[in-house]
Amino acid sequence: MGLTPLNEIAPLLPRDAALAVDALRACGDVFIEEEILTAATMLQEALDGEYTALAAIVEGEFAGYCLAGRTPFTVSTWHLYWLCVHPRFHRCGVARALQSALEKTARDSGCERIVVETGGRKAYEPARRFYTAAGYQQCGRIEDYYHPGDACVFYCKLLS
Repeated sequence: MGLTPLNEIAPLLPRDAALAVDALRACGDVFIEEEILTAATMLQEALDGEYTALAAIVEGEFAGYCLAGRTPFTVSTWHLYWLCVHPRFHRCGVARALQSALEKTARDSGCERIVVETGGRKAYEPARRFYTAAGYQQCGRIEDYYHPGDACVFYCKLLS
């Protein structure tokens, strides 16, 4: 598909929630069904105002989303819970645009850092490379966290 102009990053709308779930499913073995069901619940909670969710629209088509929110019991930390780009839009700058827009939104809300947890399985290797390239520092790893052989890898980025 090559580089595609990104037309819009905007708050996720109710009509986008089903498209976000479709994008998660389209990613194949990256997300298991339990994760997809949890993401669907969190998308609804975002629409109810509990999280911040942004959608990427490319040439009028839903391309991906991110969902984040303030980390409980912290003063100025957010967690990035979901960042998913439909495979049709991989390597087109959509993830980077979502991540940048989310960081701006978080910073404008007084956030000083964003924490990300991701899997240690091979399917998550592109995500780990993405976060490192985006300036996130790996700050921890717990082996066999999600399942045997699937670590939880923690990243953090200070926003300045």
